Amino acid sequence: MAVDSYTNNCVLVAIRILRPDIPEELIEIDAYVCGFNGEGMFDWQWKNLLIKLGIKYKRINLKEYHPNHSQLTLKRNMTLGRVANLTKDYVCMVKISGHVVITYHGEIIDPNRASEGPRRRVFDTYRIINHQMSTPTPRHR
Repeated sequence: MAVDSYTNNCVLVAIRILRPDIPEELIEIDAYVCGFNGEGMFDWQWKNLLIKLGIKYKRINLKEYHPNHSQLTLKRNMTLGRVANLTKDYVCMVKISGHVVITYHGEIIDPNRASEGPRRRVFDTYRIINHQMSTPTPRHR
């Protein structure tokens, strides 16, 4: 079964885009091993999947970008558009409410189009260290 055929497949699609060298079948099998049930994954499950597939990531502390703001203020006010702009030197997976998107050098990539616009609130951001992404094609945008 193709990664695209599942409901709530944003993590699987993101991995396929970030690492096109990993076969889709392997992504699917490892996702099930890590707890994917065909209808989405919890944060700890998809982080385990990244590790299992050999994808290295580092959590970005958004406080480093705004040292004068409290952590609570940042949690309330950090939007997807802001994070994309702040992390334009990196490729990141960004956790927003019930969804995961990719930012590629400042550009928001959401193949599932579940995230309407850059004003979505960001919960966490992870820099993908060993991605194999080249310039995104229109299919990815």
